Amino acid sequence: MYKAFSDPKNIEKMVREIEVFWEEITLEVFHRPYKLNPFKSVRTWMKYVSTPAKNKRVVFIYWDTKLEDVFIKDLLGRLNKRRGEFNKLTKLFHKTYKDYKKFTDKVSKAGRDYYKNQSNKELSSTFKEFVNESKKIALAYYIPYYLVIVIERLLRADLKSAVKNQKIENEIFDTISTQGISNFVGEERKSFLKALIRTQKILRNNHKDWNDGRIRRIVFKQWYDFGLRAFKHGTYQSLSLDDYVKKFKKYIDFNANNELGKIYKKELKEKQAVADILKRFYEYPALTKHAKWLRAVMNDRNFDSEKVNIYFYHCTDLFYELDKRLGVAKDGYLFLSAEEILKGLEGKLNAQKILKERRGTGFVIKQIGNKVAVSTGVSPKDLHEREATKEITQFEGSPAYKGLVRGKVKVVLGTGLDAEKFKKRDILVTPMTTPKFIPFIKQASAVITDEGGLLCHAAIISRELKTPCIIGTKIATKVLKDEDLIEVDANRGIVKILKRSK
Repeated sequence: MYKAFSDPKNIEKMVREIEVFWEEITLEVFHRPYKLNPFKSVRTWMKYVSTPAKNKRVVFIYWDTKLEDVFIKDLLGRLNKRRGEFNKLTKLFHKTYKDYKKFTDKVSKAGRDYYKNQSNKELSSTFKEFVNESKKIALAYYIPYYLVIVIERLLRADLKSAVKNQKIENEIFDTISTQGISNFVGEERKSFLKALIRTQKILRNNHKDWNDGRIRRIVFKQWYDFGLRAFKHGTYQSLSLDDYVKKFKKYIDFNANNELGKIYKKELKEKQAVADILKRFYEYPALTKHAKWLRAVMNDRNFDSEKVNIYFYHCTDLFYELDKRLGVAKDGYLFLSAEEILKGLEGKLNAQKILKERRGTGFVIKQIGNKVAVSTGVSPKDLHEREATKEITQFEGSPAYKGLVRGKVKVVLGTGLDAEKFKKRDILVTPMTTPKFIPFIKQASAVITDEGGLLCHAAIISRELKTPCIIGTKIATKVLKDEDLIEVDANRGIVKILKRSK
């Protein structure tokens, strides 16, 4: 059932920040006949609406859930029928990441003066190249995301037939999907310790001269590879080169060798735990294969997807010049479509005027069939939501961190709008989480999301904070209301409504 809102205030439902450029790129790649997409183009209807609320951009999202179902069915069929399909897709993923890094390194090396001296026509040509590379990386970014969803289903089916005990099944799956899996935070830590060891050796030999060119190169490389994205409990910030110099100096007397040894020992222990489990199932070759697939793609996605953010920031000089030519504030180009940016560079469009109007009246991104369009202004007919029926008393999702919790619901759609109502031990229900949701997750007794897979933000942070979590329910924010009393069975991925709020 669909419901058109007549009151624009209701747009605060399903709040999420949005960047026009990247959402347009995603639609172009997945929902139109994009030549590099190895899957069938999924033609469905999607809409993103961004509107102002308390001086914050918010967005209302509507999509037909058949989109994901068709895509996953196609992917599942390929993995089951085509020999070597998994290796083919992961090779595509790795090659695209390497190509994107080469491109962004080239952009970074050129420097700000290079783009400053380009004509508008030359800058347009550079931007077109960036758009093409962005489409490729968007495709590579989502392939492992959906691979994880599909392989998780295959592995759970394998375990169900092999174990026939749900508690043991969940424990085995939890070990396979978490133990010894690499992540960006861990890889950055290991890389820093290795760089620190090299720095300490140089300082011992040159009487602690921090101006040594070799040290400067080590620190710069570490910052260039990792420093633009510093993580702690899922939050991130950009760090300057000076910040990284201070970090090296702060830890210069730290026993990096000893710490690195502890990390390797822990990793070895976790990997051995997984190897011991897989030995038990030698009679089930499909289970072993799917377990290895899942671990491989989770390692890739955990680490490389965050590296893409760093590669993106290596293009800062290009973005700076785009914003300057368009006459908009920092990163203003992100809230224009690629076509609008090019027209702005040609002098055929006033980017400042468009951004001002969009921030005042909102904007809509529509994808219907093969067409993607961005329009300024939002009317009541644009505000649609898939409304779940009130008869639903139980629904399912994917367990991200196990546990059984009872408590009251708080539906959090925007961190700024809902901060005051959320209390400790409430159950957090939201479309998806971002780093801004960390304060809520730390207080929550459980987390439930509409979107997400094993590698989504909510899944990673809930495992880190040991908070019971169910992801990918698709309907949680539509079925549940504030103060509903519910039971969250994150062992089985089931949400039960015990008592409706008045």
